[in-house]
Amino acid sequence: MPVTVLGAQPTKFADRHADPVSARALHVPVQQVWGYRSDRSAVSSDRPPAVHRPMSEERGDEYVVSFVESMIRRPAALVIQGEPGIGKTTRWMDVCEEARRAGVRVLSTRSGVGESALDFVGVDDLLADVEPEVFDALPIAQRTALRQVLVRSGADGTEIDRRAAIGAFRALVAELATRTPVLIGVDDVQWLDEATRDALVYTMRRVRGPVAVVVTERAVTGRGSAVSWLDLGEAGSVTRLVVRPMSVAELHRLVAGRTGRSLSRPAMARLAEMSGGNPYYALELAQAMDSVGWVWSAGLPSSLVDATGLHRERLDADVNEVLLAAASVVGPTVDLLAAVLHRPVEQIVGSLEKAENLGIASIEAGRVRFSHPLLPHIIYSQARPGERRRIHRAVAAVEPSPQRQARHLALAATTGDPEILRALDSAAETARADAAPATAAELTEFAIGLGGDTPVRRLHAARDHLLAGDIDRLLALLEPTAQGLPDGLMRAHARVLVGGALAVRGTFGRAVDELRVALADAAEDPGLTVQIQLALAMTLSAAGDHDGADDHVRQARMHAEGMADHVLTSQALAAQVLVRTANGEVADEVSLRRAADLEQRVHHTSELPAGVHTAAPFSARVVKALVSVWTGRLNEGRAQLAEAQARYAARGSDVDVLWIQFHSAMTDIWLGRHGDAARLAEDMLLGAEQLGGTAARALAAEPRALLATLEGRESDARAEMDRVLEQVSDDVPPSNGLRTVLGFLELSLGRHAAAVDVLSPLLARSRTGGSIEIATLRFLPDLLEAAFSVGCVDEFAAWVDALEDAGTRLNRPWIVAVAARCRTMQLAARGELAAAQVTALRALDAHRGLPMPFELARTQLIVGQLQRRLRQKRLARTTLTEALTIFEQLGTPLWAARARTELARTAESPQQHLLTATEQRVAELVASGLTNKDVAAALYISPKTVEHNLGRVYRKLGIRNRTELGRQMDSLRDGPN
Repeated sequence: MPVTVLGAQPTKFADRHADPVSARALHVPVQQVWGYRSDRSAVSSDRPPAVHRPMSEERGDEYVVSFVESMIRRPAALVIQGEPGIGKTTRWMDVCEEARRAGVRVLSTRSGVGESALDFVGVDDLLADVEPEVFDALPIAQRTALRQVLVRSGADGTEIDRRAAIGAFRALVAELATRTPVLIGVDDVQWLDEATRDALVYTMRRVRGPVAVVVTERAVTGRGSAVSWLDLGEAGSVTRLVVRPMSVAELHRLVAGRTGRSLSRPAMARLAEMSGGNPYYALELAQAMDSVGWVWSAGLPSSLVDATGLHRERLDADVNEVLLAAASVVGPTVDLLAAVLHRPVEQIVGSLEKAENLGIASIEAGRVRFSHPLLPHIIYSQARPGERRRIHRAVAAVEPSPQRQARHLALAATTGDPEILRALDSAAETARADAAPATAAELTEFAIGLGGDTPVRRLHAARDHLLAGDIDRLLALLEPTAQGLPDGLMRAHARVLVGGALAVRGTFGRAVDELRVALADAAEDPGLTVQIQLALAMTLSAAGDHDGADDHVRQARMHAEGMADHVLTSQALAAQVLVRTANGEVADEVSLRRAADLEQRVHHTSELPAGVHTAAPFSARVVKALVSVWTGRLNEGRAQLAEAQARYAARGSDVDVLWIQFHSAMTDIWLGRHGDAARLAEDMLLGAEQLGGTAARALAAEPRALLATLEGRESDARAEMDRVLEQVSDDVPPSNGLRTVLGFLELSLGRHAAAVDVLSPLLARSRTGGSIEIATLRFLPDLLEAAFSVGCVDEFAAWVDALEDAGTRLNRPWIVAVAARCRTMQLAARGELAAAQVTALRALDAHRGLPMPFELARTQLIVGQLQRRLRQKRLARTTLTEALTIFEQLGTPLWAARARTELARTAESPQQHLLTATEQRVAELVASGLTNKDVAAALYISPKTVEHNLGRVYRKLGIRNRTELGRQMDSLRDGPN
């Protein structure tokens, strides 16, 4: 049967103030909870089941509105299925509330396991709010039957006539349906008492009015699905909706919103794995995490244990031991458990079959699988510490993987002897070599916790946390250590890591201070000195100090060349090309090729230590991709960035991935690939939230806000920017990128003065002879367009010269194109239309050589406006139509509207055909301010003839003086050219 699968929602259990009546449905025996399979077919019934239609592929709340609209027109039923805590009740409540807003009468009940044996308790809930006059409309026999059922009426203890009560319920629902549409809602229908279920079945098969039903259910052993017995007597009227688990991104936003904590990627990945995407479980687990979001204690919240009903004391000792062993290993098999427990395979299978009968686990081709990812953690958490250590010792004895063996040894120990510490250190190094920094960090922290707390181990763990994107854990682990170390190389290493973490967070001032202290401490180590110089260069560049960045990268290159170190020389060369190209200098292709050659040689000769990799800003391949983009080879650079992103993602370096994704998203926007950019921006948002800090959030917000602006979603764009800009402080500088987007938004809305106000301060640290590059002064063309539109021509004239000079000097196609466009606007603002036409053609030629459709359309819009002013209306219409087509194809409604407005101004006026050629020429000259005598001299006619023609013009146009004639100049000009 086809079904619709929708995402989980924050559940009724996720709110700690949830209705206790609804929460009690979670406390059920384990076999009833975990016997569920989402693909289980409906059980058979006495009647053939109704035909079930799939719900259309709707998202958000659309399915709610769709169902309510359909139920008003025809009988309908909706069965919402999913595991406990997945969000079924949230969707059920959405449907009921939407129905109430639509004027539908809602009868609802929320069932509990303890009430399933009480006849008609559900009917009592459903009819609790029905008015007395509705009961009075029923025949007396039916009223009497319902009185026996309803608790509120005070039944006299006589035996209920079940058949009469069911018939009376149907009659009352039918009576209600004559007044208004009726929706019957049942939450946790699997616990609905049998009498109420029979009443629903009887009613829904016989009522012909506008009556619908919506129920939530989870599969329970021995109870058939509501899909099998809900039958409205009409094909296609029953919809089954399966609520799927939440994705990692959805869980992250839920946890951050409810707890106020943004978890790191490793912590979030573990939470998602343990919860199985269940929002209730995820929130409970998040509450149990330690203060920095790194590990869970062995004990899990009692609420989770109660939710599953899995209490180990209810299982026999053999089953407990087998399940604990299975919960303690990765990928448990029957043979592995037999080896760990030293038991025959037959005994292991026997114990597992008992667990299988309870719905806890299953055996599939020799592999042991738990019914839900949370169950092994619950089993493990309920075991006594001694039991856990005994199992881990047994597993370590048979585990072939050194990493896993070391982990089991650590979990089996209470203190670390030298052998265990060595095993953990060795396993951590292997994990680093395998690009698994989160695993390496965990293993090293095991060693620290077992008595091996040394500065070196803390440094190793901190570096691993930095690569894995767990900045909180890095700072918690290393900041106290860095403060307490004496001067020297150890402190230098510690401060480099702390400075890097602070830079990721956007606290650039503190980061620079830490790195400068580290630089002094590292004076005796040339290699570390180069690394710190490079880190300082990138941090200063991010903070806007381009001269300081250039100075440090120059020193880094000098020291690296002196050492003849291929790794550091390649990194310093690449970083210098990056900084200087971004600062508006000619791309040093020779140095970039040399950096790439050295990087390739290092890669083939394995000169880079295992587990260490080059940060993205220092990688020649990444820098080459950025230079390709900035120099107009966008498609080439895009492919190179995609390759780099995949490479760094495989290494588990979240910081590098986010940085590359930003440049990839901006490249996609410039190429007009807005859908690809939106997907990257969505991934960036999750990564930035997990990294934490204003800098990462600003990096993710910029492409999102820019896309919202391009798509005309002003409120979304402002909200995206406000969330970051409100965090600006003295230590966290404002984001120039976001202010660039804000200025572009004002420009797009036609608020030119506001755009000037936003963008002008960005020039404060710039100079006309300095950095002009798409990476740093992307806002300049927007500022110039806005300034010229409000008459500030001379004030910004020097910047047009600077753009043209940079375009020629650097040979940057983008700068050449926008410089010509800005020169066109400047000349047009001065009234030098002929000169503007020359630069306009140059601008169009330059833009047509660039794969940047939006920039081309912007230039066409300016050129079309100029052509209209030059009375070249036919050319203007062609140019503006091309611009409008591009804007519409890109989905940029604000700019499309501007193009339509300009296009409308090129339409021919009917008045043009009223005047003869002589009358037209006379009218133009008079309207320009010439006297009749001057017009006569210009046209070689007599002043009398001028007067006669001017009189005819006044009569034809219905005007009376020269002032009114001047107002109609546009409509009196020549028509098509």
